[in-house]
Amino acid sequence: MAANRASRVLVSAQANEALDNLMENVLDNLPHKGDYLFLRVRSGTYEPKRDDIRARQPLPAIQAFCDRATNKGRGYLRYLGQQQPDVAEKVRPIIDSWHRLLGQRHSDLERIIYRSANLVFATCLGADQLDRHGVTIFDWAVVEEAARAHPTELLIPLLKAQRWILIGDHLQLQPFKAEVFGAAFKKGIQQRLEDRQEQADADQRAIEPYPTLTEQSDRYLALFSHMFQEAALAQRATLTAVYRMHPSICELIDRLFYRSGDDGQRLLEPALPAEERTHPYRADWAGTDWLAGKAVVWLDTSQHRGRRERLRGEGETSCENPLEAEIVDRLLRRLADQDSSLDVLLLSVYRRQRERLSGIAESHPQARALTVIASQGKEADVVIVSLARSNTEEVPGRSIGQIRDDYYLNVALSRAKRLLVVVGDAEHFAGFGAEAGKLNKLLGLLRAWPDPRTAATVGLHRPLDLVPAEWFPPQDEGLIAAAQEPTDTLPVEDTA
Repeated sequence: MAANRASRVLVSAQANEALDNLMENVLDNLPHKGDYLFLRVRSGTYEPKRDDIRARQPLPAIQAFCDRATNKGRGYLRYLGQQQPDVAEKVRPIIDSWHRLLGQRHSDLERIIYRSANLVFATCLGADQLDRHGVTIFDWAVVEEAARAHPTELLIPLLKAQRWILIGDHLQLQPFKAEVFGAAFKKGIQQRLEDRQEQADADQRAIEPYPTLTEQSDRYLALFSHMFQEAALAQRATLTAVYRMHPSICELIDRLFYRSGDDGQRLLEPALPAEERTHPYRADWAGTDWLAGKAVVWLDTSQHRGRRERLRGEGETSCENPLEAEIVDRLLRRLADQDSSLDVLLLSVYRRQRERLSGIAESHPQARALTVIASQGKEADVVIVSLARSNTEEVPGRSIGQIRDDYYLNVALSRAKRLLVVVGDAEHFAGFGAEAGKLNKLLGLLRAWPDPRTAATVGLHRPLDLVPAEWFPPQDEGLIAAAQEPTDTLPVEDTA
């Protein structure tokens, strides 16, 4: 835009919230934004939360344009009436006619705004509306979170631009129900091949083998990943500088998801020093502060009664965990007492647990409770992740659920700027070993951090000061008393 302010750019994302996050950043940081015309294309019944984004939807943008034009016309008439009253009387009918035309919100005016906008923001599917308004081609299409879009979604903005920039991370969340679409797609291929094979003669069986077509379907179903891996080196880049996170959070994410093996080369590098991402919060209890200086903490519920998850009905797949919600509530209140403008995200994979966390967030203006899927593209100074799962199931898939999926866990752990808190039953996940996926590796890193220089910034802690006394084991009467009345003479049981 700096090189050519007349350029027209289509900015797109698969989801409305991701698109609004992107538009917020552009509005807050783009230099000379008053020189450009922004447009946010409506998407169904969705309404952006920020006033300045809603004002840039077509109808509000037209109304704002009409209001500005009307005010300018009235101002000109007032000035003319003072300088040349006779001319003002002749001009007044013309301006009044123009004002009436503006008030009708004529479709021609809407088409002009669509065609004149420099920066058009639309979801991948919403970009299809642009044809109706005579908008055919852009200089650039920029697609954020491109790895989350299905191929049929991603192609819509790409077909409307001469050049593209795709931004995404194929190691985070995949397109919605990608595995379901993939299975259906491959089943369709197999059925068509079988039908063709039955019709072919013995000497006309030069049909491409099914495994080859399956491999090709995997490429096209994960279009962003395929395009990135197949693109020439000059046409792709890996962004390794991480500006969001505390260096210890950055190292944790790198070791879990991006580094090739424990001794592999580091991929992600923190762009900011630890001092700029260190939180000010404290959690003093029994003479010990278990939170000061920490960037990553796992609050372990494994020794407490009531740690098990709950299903709300027969056949219910979404679960909730009351003990973890109580711990989150108490921790959040403690942090909010130290910082009234606390910026925090409360996350869970499960809708039921998110509903509990939403009730907690209502008491804190800067707190938001989201599912992990809805959190991609979000960030906060403090992120508290409730794992929710704790049960007696023996099959890992049924016992641990989606959070053992690298895509989900990567998103959940990578939202925090200063402090990442994981709340969960550590023994439950550790009991499955490697079958728990990266959760088991996460526990191993917190118990034995590989860099002694930063080992004090991570920890595994039993939250005695955050658990209601009735949820302590019966044998822990001394700990119950300690939790009820903290004193400097009582020891803190800490597994860090």
